[in-house]
Amino acid sequence: MGHQHQLKEGSFGADIFVPKFRTNSDKYNHVNGLLCNGPGVRRLLINPHTCPRLIESVDGLQYKDGTNSADKNSGFCHLTDALAYAVIGLFPIPTGYGSVSTVQI
Repeated sequence: MGHQHQLKEGSFGADIFVPKFRTNSDKYNHVNGLLCNGPGVRRLLINPHTCPRLIESVDGLQYKDGTNSADKNSGFCHLTDALAYAVIGLFPIPTGYGSVSTVQI
């Protein structure tokens, strides 16, 4: 079961995708797989000169003990969530785990 993309332009001229996941770890595992998958292929690169805070966030993100929820007190989950939503918009999770809805603002 694949993703269905219904594109509608919002009132400000932007399309907004709101992916839904079975678990938070699906979102982060998908990003991690693009950063470096099992065979060592890197399909997502982050420029250290223009995005040092993003690299800091990806390196520093931690889960709450015993859960698959990001520790929001760390301050790292906002940028990593933004990266995950952008990545999933461009490279949808192929397993059918998520669905994409369009929100008009």
